[in-house]
Amino acid sequence: MLKLKQIALVLALASGAAHAADDALVKKGEYLAVASDCTACHTAEHGKPFAGGKAIESPVGEIIATNITPSKIAGIGQYSEQQF
Repeated sequence: MLKLKQIALVLALASGAAHAADDALVKKGEYLAVASDCTACHTAEHGKPFAGGKAIESPVGEIIATNITPSKIAGIGQYSEQQF
């Protein structure tokens, strides 16, 4: 029984460390998105932040900004690091 408790404790601590690393990565992404002003292009007027839809005029025609939210349906939530 003691061995099982030790294993459970190790697993709990390991998952906590992974969660802390995930939190740090999310904070870094948030910092980069704000510093890069991603909302300037990826947020339509009166739209949800980062949800895309903003039309941007360019010499080659109109470009519609993409949805860069973590949505797995409409955004980039299912992208691999390589795809991103």
